Amino acid sequence: MGRSKSRKTQLAAGHGWRSQPDHKILVLGRGAVRLEERVRAELAQSHEDLQRELGVADPLFADPYGGRQNMTPQRLELVKQAGFSGCLSAYGGSNVGSVDRYNVMRRGIHWEFSDGAFMLECLGLT
Repeated sequence: MGRSKSRKTQLAAGHGWRSQPDHKILVLGRGAVRLEERVRAELAQSHEDLQRELGVADPLFADPYGGRQNMTPQRLELVKQAGFSGCLSAYGGSNVGSVDRYNVMRRGIHWEFSDGAFMLECLGLT
């Protein structure tokens, strides 16, 4: 039981588990066509593992780098085809108004923020 819980913790954090996609492959640009099938297989395996280990029917994909240059239409299409219900970026920004579920922007929020500072940061007003 402890081992399963440990795996769930690792999966939830997106670290250190065998099904985590190879970060180097996901950020390759030119010449990566021959690796597309490997990327597809790793994304599909990650999706299946998240469903099984966490009991989540529609997991989200958190791009390990998630920069603007990494969030290409081709790469997001592979994420969609693998069955993920959305994709989280890592280049900052705020999600105000309409949100593209395959480009959900994330930003760091410090734990000491007041409620007002948190709101301003989330709205991109800082």
